[in-house]
Amino acid sequence: MSFFIATFITRADTTLSTADGFLHIHQYCRSLNITHQFEIPLSNIRGFAINEVTRGSRALFIYLNDFDYHKFPLVSFDEEMGLATFLRKLAKEIHSSSNPLFPTFGSAYVFALKRTGIFVLLYLTIALPIYKYAIDHTLSDGYLFFGTIALSIPIWWFIVRQPVKRHYFRHGAFFWLSNLFIYLSVLLLIPIKNEATSYFSKPVHLTQPSQLFAKAPSMFYTFDQTSFGPDSVLIDDYEIGNSSSKSRIFPVNHYFITPLGNGEPIRRNGVYDSWLVKKYRQKIEKSNSYDTQQTLIHEFHQETEKQFMAIFNENPVFYKAEFNNRDIYRLISSSLNFNRRTVILEPHWESLASYRKEILGGMLLAIAGIIGANLLGCIFIAINR
Repeated sequence: MSFFIATFITRADTTLSTADGFLHIHQYCRSLNITHQFEIPLSNIRGFAINEVTRGSRALFIYLNDFDYHKFPLVSFDEEMGLATFLRKLAKEIHSSSNPLFPTFGSAYVFALKRTGIFVLLYLTIALPIYKYAIDHTLSDGYLFFGTIALSIPIWWFIVRQPVKRHYFRHGAFFWLSNLFIYLSVLLLIPIKNEATSYFSKPVHLTQPSQLFAKAPSMFYTFDQTSFGPDSVLIDDYEIGNSSSKSRIFPVNHYFITPLGNGEPIRRNGVYDSWLVKKYRQKIEKSNSYDTQQTLIHEFHQETEKQFMAIFNENPVFYKAEFNNRDIYRLISSSLNFNRRTVILEPHWESLASYRKEILGGMLLAIAGIIGANLLGCIFIAINR
């Protein structure tokens, strides 16, 4: 939003004239009372184009023979028509079929594919050791997010933007906004990294949950001796997700938490440092009335509580650590059964092989997202050839 506001405030009236072999440009920004003048040698002008930059925002582009360009936001339709009429007497109008190297969409798309392919391969070559370091030192996704942006933008600039610009493509082909599908696609490596960490983690086998604190943190655990008592100690709550989005539905997360014992019965007045959590996700139609929504949430919560109680008729196959789940810690900390030294685990009743198969599916989906985003970015490049 700030980008569009700044663009609106700084837009200026543009007038053109010629003298002594130069194109003279005069701009006046009314809102800031700023005047700007400069000139371009007519012999250095390759052509001009008037295109939409963002929705509702059009600009005049003057392309130079040295592959540089000048951009002038347009204030009105009359200004656009007047500038176009003036410039047609001086230079050719550049459009999608005037690129001397790529006259067709297909040829431009193949070129874009090559550049984005090099971009992804070069990024992976540099970034994979960084991601391995992040895994080994358990760096947060926040560091990786900003690190990914800081690395991907310079690589995109030199590998994609500059070559595209120097092959006579128009502004839309190398504009930062139309290319965001390319340089932001590698952000999907963060969930891939997280999934890969889970996929390759081996479960730590312990006799009792109390031994967790004597071992280095791991992703998965198995135990010989455990005990459960959701009928004795149960913490439950639900959390309504974002209901202000444009989606027709909004999510509701239902949480159920119970202690994990070392084999002894779970007591109502006991204090426990190992807890099991299960989350059930519900989707509510916004079109329902408020009373109907509350009824649906209440009924779903009761039903999933019964499911949660029933699943402990069999011992879980393995347990997944939930070290950074602040919502669960907040719920547990309000209980009299809470111990300051607490570990949260998510129980799983499927085999580890089945769970890893689901993880692999998520990784492949994220990889497909990277590929798809770059294929889409190449379309924006090709149509602005």
